[in-house]
Amino acid sequence: MRMFFILFSLFLMCIPKNTEAQQADSVISSSQYVDSISKYKYDLGIEYQNNKYILDYLKSNNVNISYNDILIKTEQMNINDLENLTEEKFRDLIIKKRRKIEEIMKPSGPLTTINELNKLIKDGSVHCKLDNILSKSKCSETIYYAGIITRIDISSDISKNCELASARFRNFYDGTDKIDVEHAIEYDLACLGSFVDRKNDIFSTLDAVPTIISDSEQVSQILDVVGLLKLDGAVICSGLIRNDRTFLTAKHCIKQNRNANYTLSSASGLISDVPLTFMRAGDWGDTGVPIDWAVYKMPPGESLNISRINLVKYNKKQDPSEVTIVAPYAYYNLTDYNKEEKVPKVILRYPRKGLCQALAVSNGCLQLACQTVRGFSGAPVFSTRLSDGSYNVVGLISSSDGEDARCSSSLPISNSTFAVSAEILDKP
Repeated sequence: MRMFFILFSLFLMCIPKNTEAQQADSVISSSQYVDSISKYKYDLGIEYQNNKYILDYLKSNNVNISYNDILIKTEQMNINDLENLTEEKFRDLIIKKRRKIEEIMKPSGPLTTINELNKLIKDGSVHCKLDNILSKSKCSETIYYAGIITRIDISSDISKNCELASARFRNFYDGTDKIDVEHAIEYDLACLGSFVDRKNDIFSTLDAVPTIISDSEQVSQILDVVGLLKLDGAVICSGLIRNDRTFLTAKHCIKQNRNANYTLSSASGLISDVPLTFMRAGDWGDTGVPIDWAVYKMPPGESLNISRINLVKYNKKQDPSEVTIVAPYAYYNLTDYNKEEKVPKVILRYPRKGLCQALAVSNGCLQLACQTVRGFSGAPVFSTRLSDGSYNVVGLISSSDGEDARCSSSLPISNSTFAVSAEILDKP
């Protein structure tokens, strides 16, 4: 915490001052604003998102700048807001961004999760010696946690490597450290699987495909239904593509403007840059995991020839605890590959085997101990592949804040991820 205030103080000292007024509320020029955002974009830990209003304003003031130079993820600002942007308001904006960092997904530490589950097992083991309905239920939970521990530690080398890599990588999310190439690559190789061979990937033979997938045909089936939500050509979130030409994603991904010019591509390339039209979403005037979903539709046409998806509530008595997700990794381009591969396949990642476990479900919240990072929002949580070739999806990745009152019954597991539970997702 002390380091945070030191870095933040240094940051404020570096913000350009208006030489004429020399006052705290002096107006910052467009070029100063852009320079400040650019200089501190990594320290602020923000995955940028296109902001058309700012771009148009800067261009109107003859500031030659591209979309990628001013991508920010904050509440949408209009031109009047930018014209009246003062240094004081700029500081408030930075503070808000800092707060938002705490709400984005953070990769979990496998060994930390094991230790915390062991504590739950120790606390609940007394129930296994008692003979009543409540105790039997509690005892059953401890057995379930023990199974999760076994699956997380399916490869102790993976767990150990990922524990350290995720801890270093989380510094970026906490806003206390500057992201660097070394840590981004380290996390990628230690905790995430890839469909494209990466150099120095010592675990590639252990999980060449995600959990629940056994062959290349099934890989294609999964990638057909995983959607990449784009704004102005940049991938901002993931989602679920359905046969009826609708697309499910996380509402917070489109909170700034639900009617923006979003396009959709499938992770397999079957669908490419198809325009989307907003249909409906969870309570628009409220926030929280259970209502963090939105539905878009593609232009009219024939039903898509893709695998059927069953949206079903996770049931720990019959479903495997290990689940999987497939989504874009923001720093994929920092990693070296053994061969060239086209987008979108090269940008996709999934948690390594054992590193995405369903912990609990209640009140519309599915809690996971999983490797999730920015860009994974909206990704479908795959549970099982059925004999008829369809797939069970038990949730849609939402966030990792864990402070939503609706998720108050969640387990005390550090850096866990929350998904919208499938039973309350919009049905076709």
